[in-house]
Amino acid sequence: MKKPTALIVFIALAFKLFGQQRDVQKLPSTQIDYLKKSKKEKTWAWILTSVGTAGLLVTLVADAGQATGDAFATVVSGGTVEPTYTSYSVPYLLSGAAVASGVTLFVLAGKDRRKARAASVLINMEKTGVARQQLMVRNQMFPAVGVKLSL
Repeated sequence: MKKPTALIVFIALAFKLFGQQRDVQKLPSTQIDYLKKSKKEKTWAWILTSVGTAGLLVTLVADAGQATGDAFATVVSGGTVEPTYTSYSVPYLLSGAAVASGVTLFVLAGKDRRKARAASVLINMEKTGVARQQLMVRNQMFPAVGVKLSL
């Protein structure tokens, strides 16, 4: 009767020790991760801001050229000339959204850069119970390495 009881106890301990639910979340980001993220955000910020600015300038020039020139005028029956106007609201909106996204990414890159400066590695002494002959005897100290983020 001792063997099945001991087997059940060992299986229960194994489930307790190794069957615990893991957190699916990532480990805390380190300084290197924040610096990489900041660099990528800054690169995309420059790309979006420059593309959006160029798009706004091209759209503005096209809109101004349309307002002053008669190149797109159509002759209506009766001999009168009426200019046809093309709406440039979609290019304005897309270019403006690209500029706004670029500015937002610049702000996020700055925040991640500050988080990278605030990250630090630390060593703590943690306590844990030590089992000796199936009894919890005492708390034992051991070193633990961690990452401190001041957010």
